[in-house]
Amino acid sequence: MKRAIIFSYKFCAYLMLTSIVIYGICFMGNLWLLQSIDAEPQMPLVPALLIDGSLVFLYGLWRSGRNSPGFKRYWNRFVHASVERATDIVLTSALVGLILWEWQPIGRVVWEISNETVSTIFRSIYFGGWSMIFIGFLLKSRNDLFGLKQYWQNFRTRPFRKTPFRSFVLYKLMRDPIYLGMLICLWSAPTMTVSHLFLAMLMTLYVITIFQLEEKNLTINYRDAERRRRAF
Repeated sequence: MKRAIIFSYKFCAYLMLTSIVIYGICFMGNLWLLQSIDAEPQMPLVPALLIDGSLVFLYGLWRSGRNSPGFKRYWNRFVHASVERATDIVLTSALVGLILWEWQPIGRVVWEISNETVSTIFRSIYFGGWSMIFIGFLLKSRNDLFGLKQYWQNFRTRPFRKTPFRSFVLYKLMRDPIYLGMLICLWSAPTMTVSHLFLAMLMTLYVITIFQLEEKNLTINYRDAERRRRAF
């Protein structure tokens, strides 16, 4: 019964993540939605900026704190390893969903490409950025990333073991294709409004900040692993 509940919880987490990703693609790309990122403003400029900035700050605060060793020790006291990744997905998806749902459009076009050919090129680059994000996630061992291995090993009553990081060709060409894909998606807009530009600037700042934090944590983890290896 317990394993069935865990499986249902994980399935709902993956379904939630997939729904948010699809909605995000349509939201940022102005595809098939009445209320997209470039919709007409619903409130004055200053309150809209404050709300949008607070939403992104809340997401950045969660992700940066989630990657800190101190938070992980506190997190593992309350969240079991079998549902750790799924819970992370649920909370992250909820925050992204909050941004998409409560984002306040600002309007005011910064640039707009009227040439159909150039606009199509920008649109292709946009989808190429999402493809890069998807491929980057797959290369980072999707079984570990989305918690499938955690569930399988828990189902077999075995402790979860993380898969060691491996270097792939794409990661040798660029430091992190996921973050690069995010930046491509944010800036490859044939129509750039102030609302879109504001999100692109905030998320670019977030990517720079979180990338430095992850590099620092990665260096610390590899240094500790190397010390343990030499001790034997």
